Amino acid sequence: MFPGGGELVLVFLVVLLLFGGKELPRVARTLGNWSATLRRSLNEVRREFNRISIQEEMEEAAKELRERKPPHAQQPSDGEPRSAGKMRQGDNEGDPPSG
Repeated sequence: MFPGGGELVLVFLVVLLLFGGKELPRVARTLGNWSATLRRSLNEVRREFNRISIQEEMEEAAKELRERKPPHAQQPSDGEPRSAGKMRQGDNEGDPPSG
């Protein structure tokens, strides 16, 4: 994937012939700056993809949690929800206690 030693020497000689010895440091600096800018941009894109992926996973998990019914919210077998404060039929506060 990466060029070997002989290939690098050949590229260096071609660049030296094209730009000359005096311009070589400026060309190397420019290429280094471009490389750093490209690397920063690619890292930023990678971070953005990771952020979006994590956000989608969190949204899926939240959706699954909303779709689940907690145990205390399940309906009783007669289909009518019961709460602690609800009185049954015939239980009036004014009625004397039976017994």
